[in-house]
Amino acid sequence: GISVSDKATMLTLCDRIESLSSLRSEEIRKPEKEQNRDALVALGNELDDKEKSFAALDGILMKNAKYAQMRKPKIASLADAQKLCGKDRAFVEYVIWEGDAKEKQSYALAITSGGMKTIPLDPVFNYSEAVSSYRDAILSGNADAGDELSAALYGKLIAPVEKELSGVQSVVIVPDGSLAFLPFDSLRKDASSPYLCEKYALS
Repeated sequence: GISVSDKATMLTLCDRIESLSSLRSEEIRKPEKEQNRDALVALGNELDDKEKSFAALDGILMKNAKYAQMRKPKIASLADAQKLCGKDRAFVEYVIWEGDAKEKQSYALAITSGGMKTIPLDPVFNYSEAVSSYRDAILSGNADAGDELSAALYGKLIAPVEKELSGVQSVVIVPDGSLAFLPFDSLRKDASSPYLCEKYALS
């Protein structure tokens, strides 16, 4: 296994590299006349040193099979995913195109033991804005807005894939972009319908 000291060293290096990168970015974003060139050089040098230390330790730890699988996991094939589904589980993976792309198409991949289906989603719906507004409504206790947004998100994300979930009891959701911050379990078709977590075991 990996020693406690190696784990601690990796965590410390990761934290420091992230901190140094953030500090350097902040300095670079300043107007050129306000930049501290000595600080930039010092940050760059330390960042280079810490990244080399990380790479060296990472190379050593890659000899550990579990660590190597975590760092460079084997990508599951469709057949692997179908085996994991069994008779009553489905995987639903979302691919959300956001931003100003002229030709953007969001879609969902529904994988069951029977195969995979690609389902187009609304290409013009603003998923990021809806998720943010929904979270704000929940935190502020605005039930009416929460119900409206829950129904809207349900209609855009869940309704299109429901046909593929017939007979399914467990759903594994793989979110994308802003959907990573969406509490899927709280979505429902309307205020009188069951929550998604009451229909499926979600993970």
